[in-house]
Amino acid sequence: MSFKITSPVKGFSEPSVFGPLTITFVDGVAEAEEIPAGILAYLERTGYTVEEVSTQPDGAPDESWTASQLKDWLTGHGIELKGAKKKAELLALIPTEADGNADADADGDGDAEGKEEGDAA
Repeated sequence: MSFKITSPVKGFSEPSVFGPLTITFVDGVAEAEEIPAGILAYLERTGYTVEEVSTQPDGAPDESWTASQLKDWLTGHGIELKGAKKKAELLALIPTEADGNADADADGDGDAEGKEEGDAA
């Protein structure tokens, strides 16, 4: 997930430092991959507009997707990252058609997503 940040100062075009995060604004707008919760709250409290922007391409994930896009897709489908950070590791977590319905058993534990053995369907 990435964010679009609009400065309360129209046309602002400089880098701004918010703790460990440096955001570079161009014509009052900046983008950031991740924003810590405290900084997000500060930005919104001080007049910045922060919007979540989907970075996922259309279709099924493949090798053309970035690691960030793959992480967003996996977490959005309830699949644990299990420490995977590199693109190849993330791609390996994506269920294939041979695995069956990707949404039915996305975590690979043999049961439907979110259901424990013995739970009613």
